[in-house]
Amino acid sequence: MSHPGFDGQIEQVRAALAGVFVPPDPRMPSEIASEHLYLDSRYSAVPGLVDFRSHPFLVEPLDCLHPDDPTSIIVVQGPVQSGKTIILQSALAYIMTTQPGPVLYVTDTGEKAEAFAKTRLDTMINNSPILALLTGKDAAGSKYNTVNHKAFKGGEIAIVGAQSASKLTSTTYRYGLVDEVDDHRADLSGSGSSISLVRARLTTYEGQNKMFLVSSPKVQDQSDIVTWRERGDDCRFVVPCPFCGELQALVFREQIEGGNHVFRLIWDPGDPSSVRYVCRYCEREIEENHKATMLPEGAWRATKSANFKGVRSFWYNSLYMPLGSLSWASLVVQWEGAVAAARSGDQKELKTFINTRLAEPYREIGEMLDTHTLAQRVEPSWGPYIPDGVKVVVMGVDVQEDRLEAMTLGIGAGWETWILGYDVILSDPRMSDAWRQLLALHRKVWITESGRELRSATTCVDAGFLMQQVLIFAKTYARERILGVRGMARTGPIFPKKVSKTKKKRGEAPLSFYVVATTSAKNEIFSNLRVHSPGPLYVHIPEHVIDEHPTFLHQLTSEERVRDKKGKISWQKRSPSARNEALDTFVYCLAAGYSIVAEGVDFKEMLPEKVPEKKSLTPAPKTIRIPRAPARQAPRPAPSRGDRYGGGHRW
Repeated sequence: MSHPGFDGQIEQVRAALAGVFVPPDPRMPSEIASEHLYLDSRYSAVPGLVDFRSHPFLVEPLDCLHPDDPTSIIVVQGPVQSGKTIILQSALAYIMTTQPGPVLYVTDTGEKAEAFAKTRLDTMINNSPILALLTGKDAAGSKYNTVNHKAFKGGEIAIVGAQSASKLTSTTYRYGLVDEVDDHRADLSGSGSSISLVRARLTTYEGQNKMFLVSSPKVQDQSDIVTWRERGDDCRFVVPCPFCGELQALVFREQIEGGNHVFRLIWDPGDPSSVRYVCRYCEREIEENHKATMLPEGAWRATKSANFKGVRSFWYNSLYMPLGSLSWASLVVQWEGAVAAARSGDQKELKTFINTRLAEPYREIGEMLDTHTLAQRVEPSWGPYIPDGVKVVVMGVDVQEDRLEAMTLGIGAGWETWILGYDVILSDPRMSDAWRQLLALHRKVWITESGRELRSATTCVDAGFLMQQVLIFAKTYARERILGVRGMARTGPIFPKKVSKTKKKRGEAPLSFYVVATTSAKNEIFSNLRVHSPGPLYVHIPEHVIDEHPTFLHQLTSEERVRDKKGKISWQKRSPSARNEALDTFVYCLAAGYSIVAEGVDFKEMLPEKVPEKKSLTPAPKTIRIPRAPARQAPRPAPSRGDRYGGGHRW
């Protein structure tokens, strides 16, 4: 029953209530984004309204944005140019049109933030009538719009770079969209990671907030996107085999028992067009054109229960790219090029491929080596004569409580190296006999296949233990280039230009030694051990060394490279009980090599010599002359105080 005179007012109230109590749009974010997000030709190869039918693997991560979905943190680990940023643009279109609220969009730098605002956000707004209307002059707060700040009806978008901690520690937001997480700095001026700062900005909207983390990974054990993916349910996009129908995730290669890899994507060497995919169940070969039917039938499957409540995580690679974009054949071309470069010692292309195409974290060169993999490279011993490629012989010596251990290394063109021998002198280094044996080893004559005679051009002896004895020995035979060294865990020149001296004591003159940067040396050694083809940087390991010292490879691979929270790199034993003398002596050999470089010999500039078929008709190559006294020169007498190594004998 209506009251006379109030009919008009009641209608106004009804109209007002109808505007307030609008039922929420039941459609999913991917459906709504398909109506309002127009991809522009300036950044998309397929301009027009976004069509998720070609990228079905993007739908479920985006739909986690729906308010009825309990997910609060959505993690997407994927390759470059595969739709990760499209997910974030779609999220913005959904938020602006359907679930308005303040949004914080974070990328790694201020320059990239501005580029996203101009190229992506402004363009998608201008290309959509509804988005343009929501941010137009009639929208609340639109007069405050700038390049990096957009107000729309019911919310705002702040676009910032992760470098600016101050911009991440003010204002409250409901949504946090973090792009290319692994490119951000780990700690912003001591304030914490950008992810932590963004999460802190969302706490006011507890229970309503949503956070997107998307990125390609970078380095193993330092990747934020990998850490967050592992906190979630770690989903894979599985597709049916066109022959047996079994569901499986597409992988370039997969690890099997023992740490080896089996390639699922196979091809005839040198012919990328022959590429096909091997089903892990029926082992039938799948052609790439089958993706047209496989992808639409795909679905996300969790591989585990989430460690953190409310975290969903998704991982895919470039094998899922639709027909007409990045092809399997293109992946093969890039892989072969990266592998060829890696065999020459340049790992950059391989790292880029693994990060940006496979969306996998890269284990840094030298971080850790597998003993079994290294064992496959052991080569037959070369007999009584060493290879002609050896131009210079050096030695590195480690001093232990009851013995001396020494590696003899041959160095050739382009820093190709040969481990000529490994000797353990089982004699107390406090006694003179140990040093007599070491001196004899230093003076040993090595003969090449073409008849050249070589002796150790430089021998570096570790003075970290029994420093006084080592440095007196080095001083006595300094003219034969026996040098006392101390290893320090730091980066920089492996062999220093400046000589260090011991502290002056009453009645004793200071002794000289060189500080070796062991972190840099181990980085270089492990990098070279990963070179697979003989030539520059390659390390030759002969059978006789392994036969005489069965633990040699274990010692050589006994350490791994780690990085602390501040990014500082150090080397640590993989096991507290592991022996690492072989690695230490290799470090001192490398230092000896660089001491020769300091004298003007440049191994990098040498050209590898071609070995003639008939060596007897070819004169022996010239021996590199190292500035030192002749090897047969009589040694200097021992210090007048007597034998510091026991027994009262001279050297």
